[in-house]
Amino acid sequence: MAAIADLDLGPAANAFRAEVRAFLDRNWIGRTARTAPVGSEHGFDRGFSRKLAARGWLGISWPKRWGGQERSALEQLAFVEEMEYWRAPVRAHTMAVSIVGPALMAHGSDAQRDRFLPAILRGDLAFCLGYSEPDAGSDLASLRTRARRDDEGWVVDGAKLYTTMAELADYCWLAVRTDPGAPKWKGISILLVPLPAPGITVRPLAALNGGRTNAVFFDSVRVPADALVGPENGGWSIITEALAFERVMLGGKVARVRRELDELIAHLASSSADTGRLADDPVVRDRIGGLAADLEAARVLALRCVLELERGRVPHHEAAMAKVFCGELEERLAETALELLGPGSGLSREAPEAELDGLFEHVVRASILDVIGGGTNDIQRTLIAVRGLGLPR
Repeated sequence: MAAIADLDLGPAANAFRAEVRAFLDRNWIGRTARTAPVGSEHGFDRGFSRKLAARGWLGISWPKRWGGQERSALEQLAFVEEMEYWRAPVRAHTMAVSIVGPALMAHGSDAQRDRFLPAILRGDLAFCLGYSEPDAGSDLASLRTRARRDDEGWVVDGAKLYTTMAELADYCWLAVRTDPGAPKWKGISILLVPLPAPGITVRPLAALNGGRTNAVFFDSVRVPADALVGPENGGWSIITEALAFERVMLGGKVARVRRELDELIAHLASSSADTGRLADDPVVRDRIGGLAADLEAARVLALRCVLELERGRVPHHEAAMAKVFCGELEERLAETALELLGPGSGLSREAPEAELDGLFEHVVRASILDVIGGGTNDIQRTLIAVRGLGLPR
């Protein structure tokens, strides 16, 4: 399938990539199918997560003292690339493994670690993130969902928006305001809130990419006192620390774009008369070559972030650069595919004449999330300018 070669990540990571790929050959149809399933997002499959757990792969990045394998950042990158490239169903465990687990190791109580870490490594717990609100998206520190303390614990009131997987998760990793009088980033705490629970209403929202996200409402929701993670009003630092793993996840996003470009190249090189003529067109070859060059640049940016992590540094502005470039590259790729392949590429997968089973019609819609989610690209450019280039705000 691959038209673009794997990154050479060194002997250990390359060997681990081969091991992961062999596992997917046996356990995931998308690895061996001619065209992997196209969905709004990766699938939610607890069974697949538990197969990974049986090999210890839910904890590949975790320290050994917490039951993990403590693999290098390059090995983590190889793993994430394989899962993303072959569209493996990882949604049931990603938030738990990448955000909740590391935060509990660093800030959780002994009781929280004993309760949650082994269950996460078994693939038994799924989490959603209760971050964004109607008036607090990229400016998350403006959140208003309130948690007040009483003799029995916490009482939560407020609303969260775009809470993906709230209908499937076992817990919500919830950011709440616990000190309304403090500067906005200093009065935030993190609570572990079980789902469902009395007072919580989950309303579905249809996303442009065809998937589901949710609006979640909290109406005097009671949460035990021991649900607080870390110190009261110390949640902002926990949230920002969790970004470190996402630096490795950027490599997965690049792998997804690589898969889409590989599929476009394979389609253009197919025996179809129409696509065959396109493949010989010098203008088409120039457009594809430009995308391939941009993809290599995106891979280098993502790899740079991983290497910074290997050196013990958090690549703040470097990660912002990778996010901006990769998200906009996927938009360019989808638009180019629609231009080259014609009307059939703009049809959804249900349409009989859809090119590539509606892949790029879907990607056009789905790619918008990558220039908005996790901080809009405008916000990221500000971060690059201020932190990376030292420009004034």
